[in-house]
Amino acid sequence: MRKVAVLVAVMLAGTCWWAWKTLQALPSGATLRAAMEQCQIARFSGRDFALCPRQLSFDEFPKHVIQAAIASEDRAFYSHSGVQPMSVAGAMARNVARSAIERRVVIRQGGSTITQQFARTILLDERPGFARKFSEVLLAPQIEAIWGKNEIIAGYLNVVPHARGLNGLDAAARYFFGVEISKVTVAEAALLIGMLPAPNLRDPTVDQDRAYEAGERVLERMHEQQMIGAAQLKRSTRELHTKIYENKLKRGTAEYERLEFRPYRDFVVDELAQRGVTLPEDYRLLTNMDPRLQPWTVEQTWDIAGDHQAAGVFLRPSGELLAISGSRDYAENSFNRAFKSARSIGSTGKLFPMIGAHERPSLLRKKYSTAPVRDGDWPSEPSKRCGGYMNLQYALTHSCNRPFTWLAQDLGPGLTAIVKRFEIKPPDSPLLVPLGGIETSPLMLARAYASLANGGQLPKIRGLVALLSRSGRVEVAAPEPVSVSVMAPSVAKALLADLRGPVEHGTARNSNSRHTMVYGKTGTSTANHDAWFVGVTRDYVGTFWIGDDRPQTMPGMSGGGLPARAFARVTDAYYTWHTTAKVAAVRTAPPQDAVAFLQRWMPTLEQFAATNIDLLAFMTALALIGLWLRGVIRTLFPPRTALEKAKLELARGTR
Repeated sequence: MRKVAVLVAVMLAGTCWWAWKTLQALPSGATLRAAMEQCQIARFSGRDFALCPRQLSFDEFPKHVIQAAIASEDRAFYSHSGVQPMSVAGAMARNVARSAIERRVVIRQGGSTITQQFARTILLDERPGFARKFSEVLLAPQIEAIWGKNEIIAGYLNVVPHARGLNGLDAAARYFFGVEISKVTVAEAALLIGMLPAPNLRDPTVDQDRAYEAGERVLERMHEQQMIGAAQLKRSTRELHTKIYENKLKRGTAEYERLEFRPYRDFVVDELAQRGVTLPEDYRLLTNMDPRLQPWTVEQTWDIAGDHQAAGVFLRPSGELLAISGSRDYAENSFNRAFKSARSIGSTGKLFPMIGAHERPSLLRKKYSTAPVRDGDWPSEPSKRCGGYMNLQYALTHSCNRPFTWLAQDLGPGLTAIVKRFEIKPPDSPLLVPLGGIETSPLMLARAYASLANGGQLPKIRGLVALLSRSGRVEVAAPEPVSVSVMAPSVAKALLADLRGPVEHGTARNSNSRHTMVYGKTGTSTANHDAWFVGVTRDYVGTFWIGDDRPQTMPGMSGGGLPARAFARVTDAYYTWHTTAKVAAVRTAPPQDAVAFLQRWMPTLEQFAATNIDLLAFMTALALIGLWLRGVIRTLFPPRTALEKAKLELARGTR
């Protein structure tokens, strides 16, 4: 028995070591928060997909969808702290019992809270096993410490795996019913939730009986938990039967549109390649991709391209890449012009001589002539507004060329040095800097303008947050953010204010937004080969470019036209959503009083009764283990009777 005791001790020590290593390998802190808040791009078994836990807010899901999920998946969701030990233990005990009967080890679904299921989807391998279940238990309380209940269930509904390889209930609602998730009925919500966790087996277009039984079961649970009344139960059951058995699922035209994440994925893959990292066959890429800005950027890129090509980029001033699109049709042409092409940036290059002027205030106070710098009226002017003598702010507002060539002549080689600060190759002559002589990518141009909103610091562009294995282990973490000072903070602030002029009453008027302050600059290269707009708001910097792979004239095209309008449309959409989300967050915020706190952490009697079967199973298992351990201890260290103790004392006295 001593050998058994040693074996048990070794096994316990090994289990503790394994548990500690598992905890150390799992994401935590900033990485865990990123997995919960940011979009990820994953590839499992050859399938590429994106998950965005914050694609829709809690307020955008109808109440009956939330209720259906709670009734079916986790009725104690609002009272537990991420894990229900009794349910987990009971489920594991039942699974082990089934495994013993079937003479094979099988871990089935069961006992997982919504928080655990959320953790599984965004971080863990879907394949069942003790290790995955244990990781769920470790991650769930951490998730509950970061997010509130409403955020967690919204995140779960945004990413939960559904039928046909879809993720999230909104995608499933669009596919099966042709409507957004906000418009589904109680019966439709019950069907979508009832299909979990085996949606392909309960697909109403494949197996009507299984689908109906699953949906009906959810409706009955909603009725049992007093979420719907008897009349609603009857109506919804009838509707469910009609939709499934009479093939009347579709009632709208809203189609599921796949998030075009491939341009972003390719940027991150390139980012990893520069660090010498090769992607494994299966992976998760935690990214800085914004679930709103990415589709809007792709949509505007497609819309403005026409017969040409286009690219769009949005990033935070601190360098996090929010959205990127480098082709009007990525399926046909996957060349990502947003970061791989180098094109003439036109008058957006006036940024660099303006930096020189702000660093030498005497030049900033000077008025410049619009007389040609060279013979032949070189350079040309864009409009009649560019005549006589003017200050640089006016010339910037109306994108006048000649004053900036005179300024470039005053700055001389110093202007070339300014361009090099931004890690951009300058042209051979400083006079060409403000006239489109610089050739670079939309991403690099957005980065240069980001320094104005970043206190004069040129940020490092970052798409990757972390590379995770399929089982959720952190393989590669993003390096610490770095930036390089390219101008004084006071210069950056003053120059950003200068960029308000083109938007208010200059060449960039089409970029104005009713929802936020926009600063920006237009650019059009020689012979209208390229059209640019670069805009800055309090939250991001954005760039749109239109051109052709083989430069050719685009009659009537300018940066103040389609590129500026595309930026305005994205900005209006973003800040409209942002304002709506803030209002909804205030309206749905849970109470913070002591009663609410106790209600969250103390289950009700009804919830306790619902789990008493699992509690009985768990307590029985503990009792059996205790009896077994007692027997082992008594065998190894048998108790002495009173007679044995007396004999022992007598023997000691004799000695």
